[in-house]
Amino acid sequence: MAMTIRVENQSKHDFKCVGSWGTQLSGPSGTLVPAGREVEIGAIDSPNQLLNKNGNWGWWYVQDILNMATIEFFAYADPSSHDRDRASAGLRANNSHTRNRMEGPTPNPHPQYLDTRRNERSFTLIIKSDWTDNPPAHIFNVGHYGCYYVPVIGQAAAHAYVKVVSFDGSQTVNFDCYGGTSTNEHTEDWIYPALSFVATEAQLRLARTICCFDPNDIRTNYGNKPDLSPVKSRGKLHLGDCSGIIYLHSGVCHQMANRICAAVTDLEPGDLADMAMYNDTHLIWSACGSPPPPVGPQRVWDQVYAAFSGQMTLTDAQLKQAEVFKGAPYPVSLLFVPWKEYLAECKKLVAQAMGTD
Repeated sequence: MAMTIRVENQSKHDFKCVGSWGTQLSGPSGTLVPAGREVEIGAIDSPNQLLNKNGNWGWWYVQDILNMATIEFFAYADPSSHDRDRASAGLRANNSHTRNRMEGPTPNPHPQYLDTRRNERSFTLIIKSDWTDNPPAHIFNVGHYGCYYVPVIGQAAAHAYVKVVSFDGSQTVNFDCYGGTSTNEHTEDWIYPALSFVATEAQLRLARTICCFDPNDIRTNYGNKPDLSPVKSRGKLHLGDCSGIIYLHSGVCHQMANRICAAVTDLEPGDLADMAMYNDTHLIWSACGSPPPPVGPQRVWDQVYAAFSGQMTLTDAQLKQAEVFKGAPYPVSLLFVPWKEYLAECKKLVAQAMGTD
């Protein structure tokens, strides 16, 4: 006997099922869930207590077609009693499947917008009308893509980036990785979105400021890299759109993406997005980067250096040429302070620009 998985879409946006993961699941990806409709997107087997003492569990991923915000819907079918079945929903956090499968809940909940329902026949994800009646201004979508490096052939690493999409899907702001740019032509090495957050206009402005230290910058593409040429602008921090990080000295793209998302959430995006080699970079620089020099174990540092040194790594001599050094005038000096101090300066700039200081 199988229990159906359903989506009740009370909003005015169309959604579609973009995948599922778990045990004893069925149902194809790509099922459309139009605005105002309730649609069956799959099923989960109701387990036999004698044969399956752990029960069946799974995640279904349902995406807003306009802004690519992705909801994950968790269902657990208990083998002994439907009273012990569980369901939860939240915006996507790609590593949820590594958590306790029977205990849940999803780590990125938004009860204003999402609810669940269950009975002896089905589990239902409810997308509330508030999703479009009282919508957020923007969706922050975190993505990452894999790379391989020597000398450890086949060792995976991942570059991270953030795309901010207006709720109506009309505008996208790209916070690109030094290692490459975000793309819509994904391969198996690309995961987008791995994580979604809702955001206000003020939070987007703070994210822009974190990236380039200018609250009045309104570009749609933040991909400026360090440039030692005296002709080109180096930006206020002399290292392009660096998010206050000296690449491979105080962090890499994992920490840069985490800093952008810090404008929106206290969650740790790099962990939730489950990026390859994130645990290694976290061990060296923590979630949001730390002032140089790296403090991680030499073995881990060597692996990280091998994976990321081909991107935008500047030597000490090149940094000096760019006038980046400890004791440099403000605001370049902020490249050498702890993350919380840098964030506080960014918030101060935004408050001044908005006249709220």
